[in-house]
Amino acid sequence: MLDYQQSISGHINRLFSKRSSGSALTLRMAPLIDVIFLLLIFFFVSIGLSPAESFLPMALPNQPGSTAAIAVVEPLVISVSDIGRGCKISFAPGHSVTLHSSSIDTDMLVTAQTLREVMIKQKRTSADPVELVFDDGVKWDYTAKIYNLLFGLGIEDITFRLNE
Repeated sequence: MLDYQQSISGHINRLFSKRSSGSALTLRMAPLIDVIFLLLIFFFVSIGLSPAESFLPMALPNQPGSTAAIAVVEPLVISVSDIGRGCKISFAPGHSVTLHSSSIDTDMLVTAQTLREVMIKQKRTSADPVELVFDDGVKWDYTAKIYNLLFGLGIEDITFRLNE
């Protein structure tokens, strides 16, 4: 047992003593930095990134103990067609607004009021999805103004339908 303790103390003394060349024992930084970068790369590669789930299309049960039925909310389809010097926005059958390039500000106000009426009639909220369908001739300026109007009204789930 005494021999074992002497051998351990000899190893410890050799680790912390000066080298035979007279230089002090130092820690080499280059291999340490290499190991740190390898660990960093390993953690970045092995981490699993998943997208945030901010919208789940389901309704919560009304009564405790009842089974929850998954209900997908159908989007409100807004069709936009070109009429030459403006565009026509159709929200639902019988609800449409015409935007003219000369009176775009007042027409956008009428559009917001008509959209509000349609959403109240269909019992929708600003969290419900909206799908925009544009004809080929609609100018980009009208597309941006309609999108900005919807986003300004608090509607964030806006998608564009692409026709091929």
